[in-house]
Amino acid sequence: MRLLPLAAFAVSLAGFALADSPPMPSGPEAKWRAEIEEANEAYAKRPTAILKIDDAIYLKPGETAYLMESDGVYRWSLSAPANLVPSVTAGVDLKSAVFKANSKEADLAAEGVSPYALSDTTRVSAGIAQIEPGKDGMRVAIYNDANPGAAAFTGLDYYPYDPSFVVEAAFEPAAKAEPKVFQTSRGWYKQFYYVGDAVFALKGVDVRLPMYAGSDKAEEIDSLAAFIMDDTTGKETYGVGRSIDVEIEKGALPAKVTLDFNYLYNPNCARSEHYNCPVAVDRVGLAITAGEKKPAGH
Repeated sequence: MRLLPLAAFAVSLAGFALADSPPMPSGPEAKWRAEIEEANEAYAKRPTAILKIDDAIYLKPGETAYLMESDGVYRWSLSAPANLVPSVTAGVDLKSAVFKANSKEADLAAEGVSPYALSDTTRVSAGIAQIEPGKDGMRVAIYNDANPGAAAFTGLDYYPYDPSFVVEAAFEPAAKAEPKVFQTSRGWYKQFYYVGDAVFALKGVDVRLPMYAGSDKAEEIDSLAAFIMDDTTGKETYGVGRSIDVEIEKGALPAKVTLDFNYLYNPNCARSEHYNCPVAVDRVGLAITAGEKKPAGH
C-alpha cells in the first residue's frame, strides 16, 4: 500500500553496484528496477515527494488547521494564531477541504485542485485517511522544495534481484473478512481486514502468511497486503517490518497469488514521520534476503 518509473540508471540501485557495461536485465528484473526508480522519484524528486513534506496533520471532520512558517519551515497547528495565516478546514462529511490563503480559497478535495501551489516552491495537498480504527479524517500535507531531506536522499537500498524469492502461493480465503487493528508508527491504531492466508513453501520453510485488505467487501478489494517480519528484521532490514502488495481483480478473492519478495518495501514511515503506518506482527521463519533494506540510521 505504497505509492509506488524509467530513468537512466546512472543512479545506483542501492544495495548493489552495477559492473562496467553489464548486459541490461530484461523481464521481471527490468520491471523491478524500473519500479525502484519510480519509488526514488516519489521520495525526492516529484512536486509532492515524500521527503519534501515539512509537516502533515490528520484532521477530524469539521476541524481546522493553521499553517505556520518560521525560517522557511512550515508547520500545522490546531490553535488559531493572532495574525492571519493560511488555514484548511475539513468538511464535516469529508467531501471538502477548504484551504484559505492570501485572500484566495480552494477546495483541496476537488478533482484537479490538489496539490495547490502556495508559492513556486511550496504546495498543499489533502486526502482522506484513517485516523482511528474504522474512522476516516482528512490528511493535509505541506510540501517544501527546500526541505533538506529531499536533497540528502541518495536512493532506496535493495538486495540484488533474486528469482528464488518469487513464489506461487495458494490463497485460502477467510470464512468472513475480519477487522484487524494494528498499532502504528505514530502510536495510533489502524484497521485493516484479514481476508485469508497465502500458503506456500519458501527455501524449504512452510509458510502461512496472513493477507489484509482495506475493505471487507470483495467487490471493492483490488489489492492484498502482508505486513511481515523475518529473520533479517532489525538487522539488515527495517525494525518494524516490511510490506508486500498483490494486485487482484475486484469481485472475488483469487485461488492463487504470486508473491515476489523482491518487492518487499519499507513503509513510508521508515523515512518520514509524517505518515501513519502499521507495525508488522506476522513473522516468516527465515531470512528473506530480498526486497528493501533498512534506511541509513536505523
